[in-house]
Amino acid sequence: MFPVLKRVLFIVLLSATFLGSAHPAFSQDASSFTSVRYALVRSPQGEPSDPVENELLHLGSRGQLISRARSRVLAILSAENGCTNWYRKSEPDAEEIFRSLHFVIDLSGNAEIVKREDSFGHPEYLHPYVAHARQQEGSGAEIVLNASGAFFQKYARVSFFSAPPGQINQPVRLLVVGDFSGDSEQARILTLLHEFAHVVGLLPPDSGSPSAALLSVQNTRAVLKNCKSQIDWKAKHPGSDLPRSLLAAPVLAPSQAGLGLSALARVHREFAPPRQ
Repeated sequence: MFPVLKRVLFIVLLSATFLGSAHPAFSQDASSFTSVRYALVRSPQGEPSDPVENELLHLGSRGQLISRARSRVLAILSAENGCTNWYRKSEPDAEEIFRSLHFVIDLSGNAEIVKREDSFGHPEYLHPYVAHARQQEGSGAEIVLNASGAFFQKYARVSFFSAPPGQINQPVRLLVVGDFSGDSEQARILTLLHEFAHVVGLLPPDSGSPSAALLSVQNTRAVLKNCKSQIDWKAKHPGSDLPRSLLAAPVLAPSQAGLGLSALARVHREFAPPRQ
């Protein structure tokens, strides 16, 4: 009897193992996805770890860059400083709301800088969009990041708004986010802080209008007015606490933080991309 029972139990266990591995919920390859919010990953101890970090593990090298920038933003928002206080004006629990955000990579986003002329004949450069998020969506919102934008890329080719027929030559130009070059730690931290400010309704919408590019520049300047010192410090000292001088940083109201139109009137103007 006992050998028979052992054989039956072995067959049952073998069948259960095969069915579990063959079921789509368990066998689906996550590599084809840019967002794996619903993937279930557990720590070696069997306890669920940070679900967003688990999602980012499935996004390869880009996910690592997002994770690093995310951890630095969380370090800023967990400390008492002017940047954190600015976000708390709109959302008292800013750190936990940011922790709940998910990330999606747009693999088909525009990849070129568009050169055009303004009404005075001055050249303008419209960069590919970096990121976007829904306005005032709150906890659990998604931030979409352009795989070809300045979060991940340092340079982009320039196309001309009114290019002559047959023109092939496409010069390369540096991508920027605010004061920072593309594919830099500062650019990534600033991008996440900018989009988070939209998620909590701290910044006005800067998409869907003819002046979207200019509004995006103004909103980026608002974030820099309140958070630039913290961004620079965490980019250069990721494992260190913010110094006392930054913990006492002044808080600026959003209405005071915008950049005036006259400050943008340059001969060569670089516009941060409109949010898509």
